[in-house]
Amino acid sequence: MQHIAEVFASSGPLATALDGYRERAGQLAMAEDLEQALQRREHLVAEAGTGVGKTFAYLVPVMRSGQRTIIATHTRSLQDQLYFGDIPRLRRALGQSLDLALLKGRSNYYCHQRADQAQAKNQSQAEELAGLRLWVGSHDSGDLDQYDGLPADWPLKSQVTSTADNCLGLECPFIDKCCVNKARQRAARAQVVVVNHHLLAADLALKDQGFGDLLARADNVIVDEAHKWPEVLGLFFGFTLSSYRLRDWYTDWQKLDPAWPELADPADAVLQALEQLQRSIPSRSERVGRDELLQDARFSQRLEELHQALGKLVVTAEEGADTPVRQQLLLRTLELQNQATDWQSAQDDQAVCWAQRSQRGFGLHALPLDVSALSRSGFAAQQGSWIFVSATLSVNGDFQYLRDRLGLDESTPCLRYPSPFDYPVQGRLYVPRALGQTGHGIDHTKAVLKQAWPLLQAADGGAFMLCTSLRAVQEAAELLRNHGPWRVLEQGSEANGLLLERFKRDGHAVLVGAASFWEGVDVPGDSLRLVIIDRLPFQSPADPVHAAQRRRVERLGQSAFTRVDLPPAAVALQQAVGRLLRRETDFGVVMIGDTRLVTKSYGRQLRASLPPLPLEQDVEPVRRFLQEQMAMRDNSAA
Repeated sequence: MQHIAEVFASSGPLATALDGYRERAGQLAMAEDLEQALQRREHLVAEAGTGVGKTFAYLVPVMRSGQRTIIATHTRSLQDQLYFGDIPRLRRALGQSLDLALLKGRSNYYCHQRADQAQAKNQSQAEELAGLRLWVGSHDSGDLDQYDGLPADWPLKSQVTSTADNCLGLECPFIDKCCVNKARQRAARAQVVVVNHHLLAADLALKDQGFGDLLARADNVIVDEAHKWPEVLGLFFGFTLSSYRLRDWYTDWQKLDPAWPELADPADAVLQALEQLQRSIPSRSERVGRDELLQDARFSQRLEELHQALGKLVVTAEEGADTPVRQQLLLRTLELQNQATDWQSAQDDQAVCWAQRSQRGFGLHALPLDVSALSRSGFAAQQGSWIFVSATLSVNGDFQYLRDRLGLDESTPCLRYPSPFDYPVQGRLYVPRALGQTGHGIDHTKAVLKQAWPLLQAADGGAFMLCTSLRAVQEAAELLRNHGPWRVLEQGSEANGLLLERFKRDGHAVLVGAASFWEGVDVPGDSLRLVIIDRLPFQSPADPVHAAQRRRVERLGQSAFTRVDLPPAAVALQQAVGRLLRRETDFGVVMIGDTRLVTKSYGRQLRASLPPLPLEQDVEPVRRFLQEQMAMRDNSAA
């Protein structure tokens, strides 16, 4: 077998087969370290700067190893990119056969049993349903992401897919045609299985028995976009009792043929209690802590009424659960009742509980405060290597925050592979001195846009404005529409993917977004040449989850600011700044509308975590830089 350095060499198979390939020292170093970790069955944390080529740096060692490997991504878009793009390209370049499988959660696959009972509400839905059924007949995977005949928010999707809650398992009359089972069987035969974080976490938490053997079958696990993994892990070892789940239960009961008439009165009582409880939750977008809610006598009473109604429903269901469908409904009812109990009784030092209301309903959420033990259980369940990969895993080169969250011991190597970009040539970091003290609300948004205006003019649009709240998104979008000549694309006006495509095609638009656009968004080329960040992304001290994490750290005698506040802000800021330069030919400016980045001691730590963009505080040199870059672009295009 070739030495791995020969694979990545300028005269090697990748350079020969892949257009635009070039040798990168950081990519080779990461690939060598990762191959060694796989051979030794050791864990590794790899922080690879933008442009290193981290995907090929882990795929090549995995393909050469011959070992069974799970690759987990946070987003389904990256999952599809790996399965349909990157891995087939590498397979052809290396001339290597490879058994490969793509595996997603149940809710991504067509379910024959549930689709057989799906009920269209109008002619349009009936036609969409017929088209889907026809497509499934000729596409064995049943992966709905591969079918483009449905809108992203298709209301019947939940009726044609299953969840761990409503799957009938081996009792299903369509078990031989089950798309989930077929996907699992393909995965069981494959050397490399591409999954997402949610499916890997469900497997680890044994929350979905249909996927419970993933880890047992694998030699290694690669976790890409690993800065998101602890958050996902917490979600799967917590729970959410939501109005959506209760109404979904109610819909499934109504579809029973014949209906289960004994449940009619107790089920209606649950629905009424649900509606009363929703009215007692404050109508605001922020999370509301359990302690605050339970101080409200009306909320406490409504929650108890829901609990009692679920209890009566369980008793009635136990007496008539004489078929697989009814038994499955009973199990779901028991779980809902138990979660209503657990939400009230969970210990403050073990979990944080809160409620959140939306336009469509509400959720009662519970999260474990510490996921490190849960992460270590994953290492125990799978004795090979766990490799954690992302562009943003450290704070100024310090990985302790990640080590603590993942339960990694000090012997685990945490390595950095710097970006090959020439940041001093390609970009600038602008923190306007004229902003002064950080303001609040729309006054701050106005002040940030006032300072950004000369740059928007110099760049002629082509900008992201990334905000730390949805209210700021609305305010900034309105101000830009009223005062600017550029097309304004506002998060929430349509699907994020459509907004991004419109932005790329326009070339001069300004996209205003919140958290969804701070990371995982790739706009290579000169369509994006200015990123405006309204303020440092510290979490609100009033947020119940954040407050609970601070209390836990303070009980241990540690600094809550250093251990809880600063690290996630640094990671989020790195992600946002990383939206700007995606290729070595890109250029642009990142403007951060928060002088604390310069005036506070922690600002220096945050800056040290960012790419080495030259810092400017006066607008004129930054405006001149943009003008020069735009002129060079136009001259080369001519």
